[in-house]
Amino acid sequence: ELQAAEQAHREALRREPENRYESVEQLSEDIRRHLHGLPVSARPDTIRYRTQKFIQRNAVPVGLLGTLAVLLIVATAVSSVLYFRADRTQRALEVQRQSATQIAQFLQEALGSIDPASARGRDVTLLRDLLDSTSERVTRELDPRSPVAASLHSTIGRAYQSIGVYDRAEIHLRAALTSRESPEDGAAAADGALTEAMADLGELCFETSQLEEAVALFEEALRSQERDAGAETMTRARLHRGLGRSLDVAGQHARAEEHLRSAVGIATRLAGPRDPRVLEYAVDLSWHLTTQERPDEAEPLAREAVRRAYEIDDPEVLEIALTNLAFI
Repeated sequence: ELQAAEQAHREALRREPENRYESVEQLSEDIRRHLHGLPVSARPDTIRYRTQKFIQRNAVPVGLLGTLAVLLIVATAVSSVLYFRADRTQRALEVQRQSATQIAQFLQEALGSIDPASARGRDVTLLRDLLDSTSERVTRELDPRSPVAASLHSTIGRAYQSIGVYDRAEIHLRAALTSRESPEDGAAAADGALTEAMADLGELCFETSQLEEAVALFEEALRSQERDAGAETMTRARLHRGLGRSLDVAGQHARAEEHLRSAVGIATRLAGPRDPRVLEYAVDLSWHLTTQERPDEAEPLAREAVRRAYEIDDPEVLEIALTNLAFI
């Protein structure tokens, strides 16, 4: 501001007329403009000079704009840093998730291939040690609410069940169901994992004579299937079979037969009459009819199961079907 005033003063006192103000009005105008923070004609008309005068006139708005600009730059920089850090973290978590999933799949394939008929009655010490070690690590190292943990709990629980270690099986199958019911595993209901977990625990409860809970689990799982899908599935056939067997042992024979027939019908339509599961379900129905003193209905089912078991070379189903037929 002093430079503008001094420039106006020097121009007013110049000896050369052509370099002085042409009139008093011109000098007055420069003084007025100077007092109002406007550019004066005595100063060279440059962009820098005009910008300085503009900033002087609008100090507060320009200051606010400057502050906002700085904040915006800082915010952009911080956001960028956080974004890249989050991206790196997300990539690391994805790698960990994929690794955990691969390990889970490996264990599921290894443990899920255990044949209950072959395992029981044999020395399963090595298998028990493997299960105990895996069980400890899953419980200690994995988030119990994660889908990976739920899958492993299901696999380990079924493996324990196959060798008759029911107390350990129950711990894992209950943990799997709890995990599937948690909000973190929102996909469980959509992909059927929740009803599978109910079926697993229901079958264990049936084997351990916890019939009331078995019935409740199978009924809830069937309601969930009807509510979410509606279409026939092998899981639904499995649930009808489990509920029918549980009701039969509990003495509710009429309801039991209804569900056992549903299991056979759904499984036959979906998998065909030679599927091992169809034969198992048919043997269950035949046994129910036998205990209800209806041999004329039971015998054809048992003979057909024996014939089919021979065809597909399934010794487990064949043994059960032959025992049933001999009893008839």
